[in-house]
Amino acid sequence: MTDNLRIRRDHSALSDGTLFGRRRRTTFRWKFGLWALVMAFAGGIMWQFDRVQPTVLALISDPPTATPSNLTYTQAGYTAYLHGDLETAINNYCLAAHGVPDKPFSAIRCALPDLNSSYAKKPDVNVTYELVRVMVYRTNDDRRLNIYNQNAEDWGHLVAAGNPRSSRALSIYSYSLYNNYKADQAIPAGISGIDPNNGGASNGDAYAFLSDAEYEGNRYSDALNYAEKAVSLDNNSVDAHIALANALFFNNQFSSAEGEFLTATKINPFLEFPYFSLAAYYLYQKINRPEDAIAAYNTVLTIDNKSAKAYTRKCAAYLNQGDTTNALGACKNATTLDDQFAEAWKWQGQVLYNRRDYEDALTSFKKCRDLEDVSVAKKEITPQDRLPECWYLGGLAYYTLDDGRNHYCEQYALKLFNEVLTFSKNAQVVRLTSAGFQGCASVNPNLQQPTPVPPTPTLRPPIT
Repeated sequence: MTDNLRIRRDHSALSDGTLFGRRRRTTFRWKFGLWALVMAFAGGIMWQFDRVQPTVLALISDPPTATPSNLTYTQAGYTAYLHGDLETAINNYCLAAHGVPDKPFSAIRCALPDLNSSYAKKPDVNVTYELVRVMVYRTNDDRRLNIYNQNAEDWGHLVAAGNPRSSRALSIYSYSLYNNYKADQAIPAGISGIDPNNGGASNGDAYAFLSDAEYEGNRYSDALNYAEKAVSLDNNSVDAHIALANALFFNNQFSSAEGEFLTATKINPFLEFPYFSLAAYYLYQKINRPEDAIAAYNTVLTIDNKSAKAYTRKCAAYLNQGDTTNALGACKNATTLDDQFAEAWKWQGQVLYNRRDYEDALTSFKKCRDLEDVSVAKKEITPQDRLPECWYLGGLAYYTLDDGRNHYCEQYALKLFNEVLTFSKNAQVVRLTSAGFQGCASVNPNLQQPTPVPPTPTLRPPIT
């Protein structure tokens, strides 16, 4: 554009020799006509200057910033992962995989690309692998993030379908299935992931993910064998050491399990979920080291001083020690930081109940029940995943406060007892609820009691 507006000395009369002679008439007419057109165009520009000014400025101004490349997004995702910022890692890995990220706590956290696009037909294995992995890691931080499970599985299926001979693609698909409570499907995908024909013979994470699936399927011996192989292949893998720790734990090798949990916390010290796994190990009844669990939660709080989950679990650990004062302080920190975290309200209610502050306990349990019902409506959790303590302990609190005149049992307690039995058949729930029915019957013999429900075996203790 600027060349058209410069004085070109190589087009002067001196340069073409016409200064000393005369042009032919035809050439003169042609240049005269061009001059007239240029002058007319310039006049038009001056007349419409305000209208064309933005266009002209756009043409001569700096060019727009280039869209970041896949490599840039991938590097940003990895940096965020190293700092424990999993939501930012998800955003960047999602963009690198040509997905569309949504805000945290969205059911479709990272929408798949157009299924007819090359990005969907042949997804980048390494980028998609990291995307699925950080989404799975993030689900460990909050029950409400269970909604990420299906999204992670969709991406896992996409990369496995597009790369059917890739160990990494098959193993991360297995991991997503395992995390979505589909161990029966995760095992065959995991076996394909360790197949030497798919490059799996040297893939430590492939063995780790298969170990997870075998452990979820209650095949503890197989889980241990695969986990040991995983660590031997990749001693710097968080997943390998967590898999081995879980397998050792359920094979009653507790001391060795602790060492693996500790190793996992050191590989990336900014990841929070290995500390929660370690703390759960310390709180297991055969270990019973709540002070060490509290130390693990304090480490999480040095990473993220606004972790409502860490304060909540700290509250529970103090309560297990019988220290209701520190327990209540930790729970109040949690409910203040995140008043939508149902687990915090549950434990705060339990602490208040143990302190015989039944009125305030009822307030906490009511908040917990309301939040649980909201999470069910949003499909963040299933009805069976609701926290039963908020129902049966609430009912027991009403029974305790029933003086025979306020009719708390009739108006509130029985409703809560009946409701909790519709979604939980846990032995402790059934036992305490039955005790609540009997207690209310002693207050008012005319109250109708439900048909007794046979107890079910107590579930195995959680590790994560």
